[in-house]
Amino acid sequence: MKDLVLKPIKHCIAVMAIFFIGASCNKQPLSTTDVAVNEINNTTGAKSITDLTATYNPFNPRVGAPVDGRTGARWIKRFKDRNGYYKTYMLNNFWLQFIANQPNCVGISLTYATINGKKHILPIGVDVNGKIMKCLFVSTINGLISWGTAQQWIANDNGPINSHFLGKNTFIRLNEKPCATIRVDYAINDEYQQTLLLSNPCELNAVRKYEDNSLPCPTFCPKP
Repeated sequence: MKDLVLKPIKHCIAVMAIFFIGASCNKQPLSTTDVAVNEINNTTGAKSITDLTATYNPFNPRVGAPVDGRTGARWIKRFKDRNGYYKTYMLNNFWLQFIANQPNCVGISLTYATINGKKHILPIGVDVNGKIMKCLFVSTINGLISWGTAQQWIANDNGPINSHFLGKNTFIRLNEKPCATIRVDYAINDEYQQTLLLSNPCELNAVRKYEDNSLPCPTFCPKP
């Protein structure tokens, strides 16, 4: 079961101009470790948290890369062929940028959650040490929920994958043409593993561009 308790070390408070709320987020001590990940391990098996040593920290801003539109379309169709339906989710881009721009944040963990049988994807910051950045509120497709509520929803999810991590550079690319939302398409990649393809619905392209090459948990899990 996913851990419901994430201990803060120190807090930052930011005033949200759009949401008119304060967001208090964990920040962990700085580390110089910034190792690029060139290979993603198989994600099958029970959910677990992988120990990350000081000499190997896969969480860094460079995780993630563009995916060719035709490739992405094939992966999305593969998910539909396996499950019988297409599935998408919309993320609030303002909130994504707020998370990514926090000091010490190197990227965002897109975390699976479930409430009343409905699946959600919750964006949660990850710091330079590979640790979750706790905030007072978490964004959903229906608005903000408290951190405690988010942990309950996450614990409800019993899928084989906990989350997908993407470095902050991914969200910079997705914001080149600012848009209110970022689209997330469920997909099955060429390794036949479930993944999430991100795209900017405000970009008018003949062939949609996607972002992926995320780190799945398991095997790569942020530490609480």
